Amino acid sequence: MKGHDAQGNIQADPQKFPNGIRALADYVHAKGLKLGIYLSNYTVTCIGRGGGGVLYAGSLGHEAQDVRTLMSWGVDLIKYEDCDGTAASFDAIRRAIDSFSHDSGRTVYLNISYVTRLDQFVHTPDSWAAMEIGDSARIASDVRASWDSVRHNIDVAGVLAPAYIEPGFIIDMDSLEIGNGSLTPAEAQTHMSIGP
Repeated sequence: MKGHDAQGNIQADPQKFPNGIRALADYVHAKGLKLGIYLSNYTVTCIGRGGGGVLYAGSLGHEAQDVRTLMSWGVDLIKYEDCDGTAASFDAIRRAIDSFSHDSGRTVYLNISYVTRLDQFVHTPDSWAAMEIGDSARIASDVRASWDSVRHNIDVAGVLAPAYIEPGFIIDMDSLEIGNGSLTPAEAQTHMSIGP
């Protein structure tokens, strides 16, 4: 997201989305698909926080407003990433989704981007919180467009899935990288079959 206006309402980038997110959501829904938007529990997104990228707006302090806006645009899923901001922001985003879902009758899913390292696999309070707050959570490192990266995340999921998957909660292994990088057709098919 581009930023927040003077009233604190989140704004889409007009260069990237000249017709707005509502038009994009309508297009995606017409294809029978769902639309998800990425936000973070910091004032900017994680890549911007690290100083290595474009400064896109985070939701810290704007959780309820951002959820209300995204729901009015027709967004179906919010991916909420932990940028070492505040744990209270996760609670705030969950409360906002529940409140606006109840009022509107729409279901909006919450994906928590909380990574558990395989070499330190323990159920920490944060990992349990991800399961209690989110409808799904990311459990593996940032995927890259290479077979080694995809295979690593598949291996991590194979170990962690039994502890994390439960009724009403699923895990994911980050985004699909099909069409990017050097995946062979067989590797891309495996990546798609196992899923993000």
